[in-house]
Amino acid sequence: MSARRRSKGRPKAKDAPESIQSLKALVRKERQQLFRIHASATCLARVLMYGDGPESSTHSDAAELIADTLIDVITRLDGPTS
Repeated sequence: MSARRRSKGRPKAKDAPESIQSLKALVRKERQQLFRIHASATCLARVLMYGDGPESSTHSDAAELIADTLIDVITRLDGPTS
């Protein structure tokens, strides 16, 4: 197998820092979106918690679960803390 075939598809060493920065920027952007969804789910949960309908409590619990799950995902994206 030639060196050309082995390296196909792999970033060159000089391109690696740019690739890492691009990935970090993508993660940062996606985290922002997840935080926006989390805020919406939290607001929805609070509105439903005080709703008058017979299923408001159940819907509030579902919205709260969505918000909690989003925070778990965001925490995993942040990686291990030292």
